[in-house]
Amino acid sequence: MPLEETELREEQLQQLRRLAQSPGWALLRQRLAQLVQRNEAEKAKLLRDSVMGRGTRASYLQGHVDGVQAAMSELTKYAQELERAVNPPSPVY
Repeated sequence: MPLEETELREEQLQQLRRLAQSPGWALLRQRLAQLVQRNEAEKAKLLRDSVMGRGTRASYLQGHVDGVQAAMSELTKYAQELERAVNPPSPVY
């Protein structure tokens, strides 16, 4: 028997909570944070050097940093969306 939509969202939310608390997720977030830090440092150096043609590489690195940071925050955002879908806020009277 297929799960109802609400049951499916609750199951997704439980799985995301488990993922967020897992050591593997913590290690991945740590690795991604190191990658961001390294790219930010390289980008800053390139911008300080201001050598012809290096601005393109700095722009590329900024896009890379933005993408990694977006990926790192996606789990939290998705879990919040599911939480609202499963447990909608009560109306205020």
